Amino acid sequence: MLEIALSDEKYHVDDREISRGGVSYMINTIESISKQFPKDNLYLIIGLDVLANVDKWDRFPEILSLCNIIVSNRGNEYSMSNLNDIKINKASLSSIISSDPAIFHSGSYGKIYLEKTTSVNISSTELRSKLKNKETISNLLPSQLEEWLLKNKVY
Repeated sequence: MLEIALSDEKYHVDDREISRGGVSYMINTIESISKQFPKDNLYLIIGLDVLANVDKWDRFPEILSLCNIIVSNRGNEYSMSNLNDIKINKASLSSIISSDPAIFHSGSYGKIYLEKTTSVNISSTELRSKLKNKETISNLLPSQLEEWLLKNKVY
């Protein structure tokens, strides 16, 4: 479904974590991508809800040495303007967190950017329910994915 939704040739769906099998840690994925694309700048995009525990990830300091992190608000659980809503380890992260995209101009890694985005207030549960009840979802998904879901009666 992701390949259908991102059918534009500038996107590539990467299945290395699934292909690897077993437990998959973000550091393994980032190291693999870094080796495959050594001249490219890497950015890890996570949801704001993940930021609360990101510093507890396996080998987190190494993750920061290989990429920058972009934090996006995925819903209404947290407010981008109030980081106190999430219990981040302020001692270890506050000095590298910024809402200024200019932090990326230096070309170095180890920065966390809080992206101001508009939330899409839709859940996969709601999408499945709409499909099951034959309600329209045309304004919620790329049209080719909607067609595929309806044709294949996935939900």
